Amino acid sequence: AGERVELGGELAFTPDGSLAVDEGTGCTSRPWVFAGGDLTPGPKTVLHAVAAVVVVAGIALAVRVGVDLV
Repeated sequence: AGERVELGGELAFTPDGSLAVDEGTGCTSRPWVFAGGDLTPGPKTVLHAVAAVVVVAGIALAVRVGVDLV
């Protein structure tokens, strides 16, 4: 199991306690907050967590510089 983090506020969580994210983009329920890794649903291995964070970081950067992902 991954680490438990108290983020509170407007972030949505799944019934199992994972942070709810869009699986394709890593977007959370809060604007400009992205997540990937063992706090999110899906595989909980180090390899999967690192790969997810790399993808989400690229998407977050693209959104930040104005790339339309739709």
